[in-house]
Amino acid sequence: MLGYSQWRRFEDAVKRAMTSCQASGNNPDHHFAGAGKMVDLGSGSQRQVEDYHLSRFACYLIAQNGDPRKPEIARAQKYLAVQARRQELGDQAAADMERLELRKQTSEEFKALSGAAQDAGVQSKMFGVFHDAGYKGLYVR
Repeated sequence: MLGYSQWRRFEDAVKRAMTSCQASGNNPDHHFAGAGKMVDLGSGSQRQVEDYHLSRFACYLIAQNGDPRKPEIARAQKYLAVQARRQELGDQAAADMERLELRKQTSEEFKALSGAAQDAGVQSKMFGVFHDAGYKGLYVR
């Protein structure tokens, strides 16, 4: 599927992906499970060859470590780059929404605090001193 016509060339990409997996702090055995399979030989007999059961992460790593001159690998790398950017944008949008929600909540609580201070007798000319003391209480230990 990735444009390799020879197993040994594909296996080189698998080995590079395993190295990448290890270097990123993941256990390659969890993502590249070894599995032998029998193949037919020209003489009519069979021989066992190495094969792998791959996790999704392993497939991504193989595409990233494959030969970019192959159109299939180039398309897979492009797809992964686009998906990574989409994820970054989604994460940023979620962080922005959280920040705006916290800002709204802080504003509402600030209004409630100001109302409570006014009800307790803090005069309007002292509101600045009152709020400064509150901020100092938040940041000074």
